[in-house]
Amino acid sequence: MDYKKLYAEKLVSAEKAASVVKSGDWVDYGWTTGTPVAVDAAIAKRLPELENVNFRGGILMWVPEIFKIENPADHFTWNSWHCSGIDRKIISKGMGYFIPMRYSELPRFYRDGNATVDVAMIQVTPMDKHGNFSYALACSHLADMLDAAKTVIVEVNENLPWVYGLTGCEINIKDVDMVVEGEN
Repeated sequence: MDYKKLYAEKLVSAEKAASVVKSGDWVDYGWTTGTPVAVDAAIAKRLPELENVNFRGGILMWVPEIFKIENPADHFTWNSWHCSGIDRKIISKGMGYFIPMRYSELPRFYRDGNATVDVAMIQVTPMDKHGNFSYALACSHLADMLDAAKTVIVEVNENLPWVYGLTGCEINIKDVDMVVEGEN
């Protein structure tokens, strides 16, 4: 299989990737350092035309652009599996919720269908010669989240390290709907 050709066919702009998000969607932003940057900025630009979008993630490492729009709570809610200081501030402003759960059970929420995902978007490493992208520092439950997603968008960040693991640490280009080359 020609993985480079498949990559080129799935390569889109951040704006094109953001265009798949619709009102009422559940959008998973991954986890910690895997939170998208370029696609997040593109979604923030069009978010004022949407309503009732449900974003989900956890342990935010920076404030996503979606929170910087005018009246963000009128357009979406943030749903956090685990809270960093940023998540707690968002929740205290009335723009989000904490989802109580035992961390070890998080993958099961996706496998059992209790956490639906319309669009999943995460940052990943550049693709290797086998067509795989590593989740880098943010493995956690991502394999189960991406398996449950109707649309999978990966944002490539050249600065993320490849992290080796047993299973559930990478995704193949065949299982990705769109590739965005981030700003690194």
